[in-house]
Amino acid sequence: MPTPPTSPPDPRLTRGLELHRQGRLAEAEAAYRALLAERPEDPDGLHFLGLAVLQGGRAAEAARLIGNAVELAPERPTFHFNLGQARLAVGRLADAAESFARALALQSPWPACAGMLGATLGRLGRAAEALAPLEAALAALPEAAPERPPLLAARAAALRLTGRPESAVAVARQALAQAPELADAHLALANALNDLGRLDEAEAATRTLLDRAPKRADAWTNLGNILAAQWRPAEAEAAYRQALALAPGQHDAHGNLLLALTYTPTTTAADLAAAAADWARAVAAPLARPRPAPRARRPGAPLRVGYLSPDFRRHSCGYFLQAPLAHHDPARVEVHALADVARPDAMTAELKALAPHWHDVAGLDDTALAERLAALGLDMVVDCAGHTRGNRLPVLARRPAPLLLTWLGFPATTGLAAFDGRVVDALTDPPGSEADHAEPLCRLEDGFLCYTPPADAPAPEADPAGPLTFGSFNNLAKVHDGVMETWAAILARVPDSRLLLKGRLPPEAPHVRARLARFGAILAAAGVDPGRLEAHDWIARAAQPLALYRRVHIGLDPFPYNGTTTTCEALWMGVPVVTLAGDRHAARVGASLLARVGLDHLIAADRAGYIERAVELAADRPALAALKAGLRDRMADSPLTDGAGFARRLESLYESLWRQHCGEP
Repeated sequence: MPTPPTSPPDPRLTRGLELHRQGRLAEAEAAYRALLAERPEDPDGLHFLGLAVLQGGRAAEAARLIGNAVELAPERPTFHFNLGQARLAVGRLADAAESFARALALQSPWPACAGMLGATLGRLGRAAEALAPLEAALAALPEAAPERPPLLAARAAALRLTGRPESAVAVARQALAQAPELADAHLALANALNDLGRLDEAEAATRTLLDRAPKRADAWTNLGNILAAQWRPAEAEAAYRQALALAPGQHDAHGNLLLALTYTPTTTAADLAAAAADWARAVAAPLARPRPAPRARRPGAPLRVGYLSPDFRRHSCGYFLQAPLAHHDPARVEVHALADVARPDAMTAELKALAPHWHDVAGLDDTALAERLAALGLDMVVDCAGHTRGNRLPVLARRPAPLLLTWLGFPATTGLAAFDGRVVDALTDPPGSEADHAEPLCRLEDGFLCYTPPADAPAPEADPAGPLTFGSFNNLAKVHDGVMETWAAILARVPDSRLLLKGRLPPEAPHVRARLARFGAILAAAGVDPGRLEAHDWIARAAQPLALYRRVHIGLDPFPYNGTTTTCEALWMGVPVVTLAGDRHAARVGASLLARVGLDHLIAADRAGYIERAVELAADRPALAALKAGLRDRMADSPLTDGAGFARRLESLYESLWRQHCGEP
């Protein structure tokens, strides 16, 4: 409820405040407007009208009105605080954080304001900055103060975002000890447990929250994320759909639903297109803006192209981002790396050294990022995330550049019609695939990817000792029962062979034990001793994770969601991979990669052919050893690692699209 000003108020303001307290917002608004008709620069009238309008759901108008009040009376901390609330409601997070910070500078301690500032900075990815106001506010409060639990919950969230999940768990538990019903504390606890890989505990914490707050959409989204991390895509899908039923415009839930669908083996390209269209209607359509006019360019000037990604870091996409950054001809393309990286690492520094123009855009909210991109005067923005984590599709829906493309990160249509193209190739998306895409398909010759191998990769092993070993180092979300049944059939045909899996597979985790037990049962049903399956946990970078490929003779690609980085790593480590080419992009990436290195004979059209190719490859160990011995050189001489050639093909595509855009021949 509004608090009246300290000076004697105008009777019309007094009447408006009384109506406001009674929840009669329309009548209160009329009273405030009557005052402002006579005194248009009355700061209290503007502020309280803005507050009524905000409570009535018109946040943009509220931000304008309260902003005017702030200009007239910048010394009033409540004005800044409520302006922050209005800015939050319209998604202007950076501006909201500024308002909360100014309010706190004028009135401190102010626990509620410190909590809002900390939470907003956390949402912006500026968690380290969030901790200071939160800790200052906590230090100013008695241990039993009722304001402490929400601040502790916000502090737990910030600690987790700064990479300290153990501390976040402890602080979230402190909050819950004082306020067991506090939803934000349950959510902070669940997220921190998720980061620690304690997924069963994270799931329990989220379900406890949902028992208390079943209509909290972000908690359903959180549950979906945890279920997806446990390789339960169908259950994750149901959780995301529940989140969307409660909050239809929730971007994260839509995007995560699309990701879950890519892992579900029964999903078709048409299913993905329909789900992407739902996202576009709910999220993108309200943000649509007219296409900006092309900027004036001097004859022969290069195109200004920005690559927008949250994955300029040690991430699978990082190995494919290096080629365009390093090899674009500056006479044809002026490269701008738009790095939305919350936690930079050593690879971030390597990529930054390659980029002629590097822009750190982490921490910018959607409005600020759209304005930043427009201010750069880019001719084209290339989205490298699609619907993967950290994407900025709502920004691109606003068309911050004359041309927009999507490439690399997501294996299906985004649903965003604002894109002028999706970069693919003729193997991943053959003619006829257009019907399942909101974007025009731009097919590159010689493949839509170029892999840059790590410089410290160990040498391959041509003929590993011991029994023949098949391997897959893919996310086990891709290894559904049908895949394991196929692999079991291969093991049954190749006596004494073994299967080596690697991933985030801590043996003590209940979801890992359950999944491996399921795999063991499938092997046993096929007459294969479950002891022939070996699971290896994640290996730290410093311990040379690629060295494990030296134990593998043949790689097995999952289907219908193929590997990408894992396949490239296997090939670079001298491990041929057998793949099954399916009916959509995610199911045909393996075929594209193998074709680039001349391994077309390892591409199967169906499950029976997949089994036969794997068995035939295993049957001739000398021939297999010869293939493995030459595989790294073969790959090094192929289009798959030809960064310069790949950059030339991209440049030709960009120039062609630009000419079409400008109506040039």
